[in-house]
Amino acid sequence: MAIVLALGAALMNALSTILERLGVQSAPEEHRLRLGLILYALRRAVWLAGFGVMTVAAVAQFAALHFGQLTEVQPILTLELPALVVILWLWFRQKLGWRDWVGTLAATGGLWAFLAASDVTGGTSLPSAANWVEVGVACGGLTAVSIALAQRGSHARKAAWYGVASAVSFAFTAALERALNLYMRGDWVHVFGQWELYVLAVVGLGGFFLAQNAFHAGSVTASQSTMVTIDPIASILLGVGLFGDGIDTAGARAVVEPIALLVLFGGVLLLASSPLVAHSRGELVRPAKAGRAAS
Repeated sequence: MAIVLALGAALMNALSTILERLGVQSAPEEHRLRLGLILYALRRAVWLAGFGVMTVAAVAQFAALHFGQLTEVQPILTLELPALVVILWLWFRQKLGWRDWVGTLAATGGLWAFLAASDVTGGTSLPSAANWVEVGVACGGLTAVSIALAQRGSHARKAAWYGVASAVSFAFTAALERALNLYMRGDWVHVFGQWELYVLAVVGLGGFFLAQNAFHAGSVTASQSTMVTIDPIASILLGVGLFGDGIDTAGARAVVEPIALLVLFGGVLLLASSPLVAHSRGELVRPAKAGRAAS
């Protein structure tokens, strides 16, 4: 059940990414990192549709974390990236080069190979308050640094760093969701008295806001390549550090795992250097219908 729900969340996330990108790509540049970007998006029907799809995906992800472990569910969401490339190719008729295809396959395949070799096992222990503070400070610091790095450089660079910031926020959000699901195994009403629920709302909204800035800043491929790879890696680290998840490094696994990670990051670099990412903002234009085009 966890795998099915996670697969559904990944596919819906890919579709919501496209719709939300269509909604914010033409927003004025001065709206970046401002509430005006969201106010602009709220007036666009296509963005509202994307927000609706994203909400359903979030519910599916939360349900998946109820049935499965953090280190099991989050990596499955990497399927969002190849689904996104297929949508760009089929629906928007984007001309994707070999870097896009190879980079997508390498990033996704490398991550999956790492997970298969590491044989991750999930823990069920609730983190202590001290653990949450340490992880929260680390995630907050990394998010702040990523936002700072997104203030300069090309459109692709800005989209990528905003993508990193949102990915870290989403990974921390998933960890909070996992904790709430552990509380729900006792008495779900008890959840409303837990501080994790209210921090989840704040961090979730922050990650959502950063994701919109990533979509606005540059190519959707640039933002998603970082979101889809950083989120699972951060989630694995959080699963190990907070919930006691285990990673097997015995024997040949110790060799396969770093190679798989190198393949993953190599794929990300290929995506970042592709013409679609590096040389344009990659605006999405829905193809006109045949009859309309003929007129």
